[in-house]
Amino acid sequence: MDIAELISISQGTLAIMNPTTPEKVIAAGRAAGLRERNRVVETGCGNGTILALWGHEYGISGVGIEAGFDVAAVIPSDGSDWDRYESGIWQALLSWLGNNPCHPDRDFIIDYLHRLQDEYFGYGREYMDWAMYVLVPGFW
Repeated sequence: MDIAELISISQGTLAIMNPTTPEKVIAAGRAAGLRERNRVVETGCGNGTILALWGHEYGISGVGIEAGFDVAAVIPSDGSDWDRYESGIWQALLSWLGNNPCHPDRDFIIDYLHRLQDEYFGYGREYMDWAMYVLVPGFW
């Protein structure tokens, strides 16, 4: 299965494709001082869900690239953020399985779901962490 299709199936229903909440994303935007017509550069933006939320909340536009910046704030996720994120992926996969009982990649999706759950319960929930790093142009 194509990786883009797998990501679409497993994370496509998530409002934010990261283990965080809209409130924390908005707090990160507030910490960055975002306001209407700002241009934002987001590193590692994935499918742009954070940029889209900031666009809606603050009226910004943006682009995702790799570049060097200074860190202005760190907004971490917590256990409930991870649980909600992982659960959303599992629910999306289960929904896809229910809607695609004869799909040729069904066994692949079942194996993928079980691997995700095994990893999460085996070590992911205990050892993984995630945070948004608010970056501003370097002043050095």
